[in-house]
Amino acid sequence: MPTNHTPNYALSQWSQDDHILMEDFNADNAKIDAALASQAETLTDHAAVLAKLSNCRVHFTSYVGNGICDLEHSPRIPLPGVPNLLIVCGHSQWMLYQPESGSIAHVINGSLTGYFGVGWDGSTAILHQAPSNESKHMNSNNVKYYAIAIYAAQ
Repeated sequence: MPTNHTPNYALSQWSQDDHILMEDFNADNAKIDAALASQAETLTDHAAVLAKLSNCRVHFTSYVGNGICDLEHSPRIPLPGVPNLLIVCGHSQWMLYQPESGSIAHVINGSLTGYFGVGWDGSTAILHQAPSNESKHMNSNNVKYYAIAIYAAQ
């Protein structure tokens, strides 16, 4: 039997007068095996998380506003898929939209802010227009808008 044990895993530490038993070795090996298995699982989990950090796909596109404010003429933005975040900007306007938060986008137009809907036809974003003010809703006539779609790493 060991006289002492290591501080972290309580592995056997024998002194010269101790009797060495097979059970002590087997118990130590089981502790080491469990510790290594736990560490390997933790490293695998961390590797999966780290692979996604600071790693995303970005898609850029653009459209030109037509100034018509009805659903049929709403801007349609074809994308490779529904993004985690969609940013549309043009002139002094910005739209921020996060699909997982629902169908409402936040619009900033100069010092004014507002909200409007975003719908999807497959992977095409449809910016729902309000008939009152196309400039507030990312569809001013002949204004070029830029769309940035951000996707999480796979």
